Amino acid sequence: YFPLDLAAIEAPSING
Repeated sequence: YFPLDLAAIEAPSING
């Protein structure tokens, strides 16, 4: 898991 993916999982504000 790349840091970008982890950041999205931790704070999925951009992903939704």
